[in-house]
Amino acid sequence: MFKLMGKYIATLYRQEQKYINNAMKEYKLGFSSYKFLFHISRHEGISQKELCKILNIDEALATRTVKKMEEQKIAYRKKGENDSHSYALYLTDYGKQILPELTNIIEQWWDDVMVDMSKEEAETVFKLVEKMYWKARSMNEA
Repeated sequence: MFKLMGKYIATLYRQEQKYINNAMKEYKLGFSSYKFLFHISRHEGISQKELCKILNIDEALATRTVKKMEEQKIAYRKKGENDSHSYALYLTDYGKQILPELTNIIEQWWDDVMVDMSKEEAETVFKLVEKMYWKARSMNEA
């Protein structure tokens, strides 16, 4: 059973990524931009470096993604107040405006994936996967 779990989780992630990339085309956003958008909305003023740590991505990808989001007037960055080498990230009014639409797209995908589960089963799945995520993350940081 456990030998296949990684395969199933990876496949689910890739299918979500594929769906999101397709759904976000009209907004000229990709999977990375979508993740950034949601994290910045929850943590306005977060540093680009901290966002990389949370999303477990390299800074080069972050720089490209933020630059694209700036060009699309979705987000902007300001030099950090305490560190002139860091940037604080914020959503523009347009970024805040499209956020509910994008949230609905993502929620609909997950509703479709979990349609055959009861609400309790879906909540249990989420809690268990989240628990495994935090355990795996702590094991790799040790």
